[in-house]
Amino acid sequence: GPVDILLGKLGGPMGSTMVVVIAACACYLIYRRTASYRIMSGFLLSAAVLAALFPRSGLDAANSVFFELCSGSMLFCAVFVATEPVSSPFCHASQWIYGMLCGAITMLLRHITSLEQAAPCAIVLCCLISPLLDLLFLHARRFKKHGRFLPSDALRLE
Repeated sequence: GPVDILLGKLGGPMGSTMVVVIAACACYLIYRRTASYRIMSGFLLSAAVLAALFPRSGLDAANSVFFELCSGSMLFCAVFVATEPVSSPFCHASQWIYGMLCGAITMLLRHITSLEQAAPCAIVLCCLISPLLDLLFLHARRFKKHGRFLPSDALRLE
């Protein structure tokens, strides 16, 4: 039942089935500002919305959301993998978009393939566009500030 899923008593990838521990780690990482809550929230919110709109196994919306978020490695990947600082975006707006894309692609892969471990694949795909998202939002910020586009060498982190 749901309690078994939360306590990690069901089979699954090592380290990713203990939902309560992963949630506690997420709170700690957010508190310490080590991981971006924007990426985690965008990831899980987009996955939850798609799970509610398009349930996979004949479940009602609430059970579908619970099952999708707590099964496989989705929660683990949203907390630990998607938020790693090297390949994830650094602009706040980029982090939201990146997280939402990760969640949406995860759910898409879960629907069209038999992959339960679709989250790592989705994160790798989103890592490819992470620098482009940052560049887009940096250009937008500069355009808003100066009223024109500047050459890319004028972009510096402030």
